[in-house]
Formats: sequence, structure tokens, C-alpha cells
Amino acid sequence: DAHRLVLASDLVPLPDLLAETTHQVEKIAVAKYVTLTLDTAQGAVRGDRVRLRQVLLILLDNALRFTPAGGTIRLGALVRGREVVVHVADSGAGIPPEHLAHVFERFYQVPGQPVDGHGNGLGLSIARELVEAQRGKITVSSPAGKGTYVQIVLPAAED
Repeated sequence: DAHRLVLASDLVPLPDLLAETTHQVEKIAVAKYVTLTLDTAQGAVRGDRVRLRQVLLILLDNALRFTPAGGTIRLGALVRGREVVVHVADSGAGIPPEHLAHVFERFYQVPGQPVDGHGNGLGLSIARELVEAQRGKITVSSPAGKGTYVQIVLPAAED
């Protein structure tokens, strides 16, 4: 809020970051009987590695909370021209269309979602702020009953 966040501008190879982050949450996924898969991971960005990991952990935490046992979560990154597109996709119940426009608002929680004692409606708003602070965009789509797909688009690192 105070606009005092100082971000590093380091070269962040996404294959390494995604592999480390996947490894970090792997045990939780196994304990919940959810398959966590690292898809193709390519590209690099100039950014703050710690804050990018924080964004991924927020997204993976949400995916783990809303994906039932036997479900899947996929994480990956692809280079698309001068951008890198990072995705987190899950096979959970998804987000009803009328709530999609609000998921990045502070304290917003989709009504009727299972309550597990976690969450305060801040995760996605924090993720959006951190992505935008690094010149990126974050979007969420959720076809009815087919899970949730979060996409982060960041400028690719210049060679």
C-alpha cells in the first residue's frame, strides 16, 4: 500500500524457479493425493526471484486447496515472442463465471467454496500486485466444472 516494495531485477531462469517451487510443494500434493506436474518450463525473466516464487506459491496453494483428491495441478512456462507465459492449471471445480471478475479484489472469497481454515481473500490480490510490479499481467479463466487456469505474462529477459 505504501509503494515501498523494493524489487530485485535479476536474471531468473524459469526452468530452475518452477522446478524448485514444484519440489517445495510436492509433499503437500502427495499428502492430498493430488498429482503435481511440471510441464515444459522455458525462458527467463528479469525480476525478483523471491517475489516470483511467492506468486507461484500463492497460486499453487489455491490450486491445492480447491483440487480434490485424485485431481491434477500443472505448472509450466513457455516463451511467446518477447514474453514468457507461466501457467498454473488445476482440475478442481473451478470458479463460477460471476465471480471471476472479483477474484483479484482484496478479501474477496468465492461464496460456497469449502472452508478449510485457510485463506483470507488476500492471496490473489497480493499475487496481482507482485506480478504488475514486475511489468507483468495475471489472468484467471475457469470453464464451468473444468478447473482453473491462471496465466502470468512477463517480459522475457533480453539476452
